[in-house]
Amino acid sequence: MIRVGICRALDGVRFLPDWEAFLAGLGCEIVVSEPTTRQMVESGVRQAPAELCLPVKACVGHALALQGRVDRFLLPRIVCRRTKEGPLFGCPKAIALPDMLRALIPDLPPIVEFLLDEREGDESRAYRELAEALGLRKRRAGGWPTEKWPREKRPSGPAAEWSHRQVTEQAGPGLAGRARTPVVAVVGHDYLIDDDELSLGLLPRLAAAGAQVARGTPEASGAAAILPGFEPDWLFERELIRQALGWASRLEVDGLLLATSFACGTSAVTYDIIRRAVRRHRPELAVLELVFDEQTGPAGLTTRIESFVELLRMRR
Repeated sequence: MIRVGICRALDGVRFLPDWEAFLAGLGCEIVVSEPTTRQMVESGVRQAPAELCLPVKACVGHALALQGRVDRFLLPRIVCRRTKEGPLFGCPKAIALPDMLRALIPDLPPIVEFLLDEREGDESRAYRELAEALGLRKRRAGGWPTEKWPREKRPSGPAAEWSHRQVTEQAGPGLAGRARTPVVAVVGHDYLIDDDELSLGLLPRLAAAGAQVARGTPEASGAAAILPGFEPDWLFERELIRQALGWASRLEVDGLLLATSFACGTSAVTYDIIRRAVRRHRPELAVLELVFDEQTGPAGLTTRIESFVELLRMRR
């Protein structure tokens, strides 16, 4: 049985449940790295170039933690998805991740890629090529799966217990009907916000400061009216823009918190677009941007969060 390692980092967070189901169907043993620890971050920082963002450095640490425990590494290379708005592209640093890890860790086990480039073929092709790269083309009767497994067929067990953590409410009547505590919509990549080591427990700190936290993608009924005239051709950054402006269109939201990591080139563009749109259409909405790196300390973070929540409370 082939042991396939998956890093609990970057785009692997998004695809992990589907990969688990697909690989289990092929008879693979799945080894998922543990939640991020300080040791992982420090080992990744030592190994990776300083110019990389914190989540990429952490991913290097996850790979080092799995070294010697697996036969293959599975890494995503999300190049392009075709949408009704045209082709959209992944993060340049994440696209280069497989090559980067090969260069940084020469004795790493062989890397197999989940290469998704819908200019060349759809997602089912990416899964077929993944199965072929693992040498498991004839493992199942009739060949290999040609599409993702449905979510209801995901495997059980330790590898399947972890998925995106949903710690907040979705948009809905519940937000407006609650006690009048400040409502803060948090926008950012899941692999940063939901990682308590990288974000220093951002969501619990907000709750402890007395804020009601809103996460996810709200109904887009009001967001369309304030979408900017220009949106970058980055797939996941468009998601963040529409999340942020969807929350900004809801009057019960008092503040918008934008979380990013130092050296993230895409967020420098994305969050400026969001701030400009908010200033134009809802100037009274308070916006706080938090930038995380390996030097970020919990005391300063707590002070900024508490000050932001107190400002929102005073505005009520």
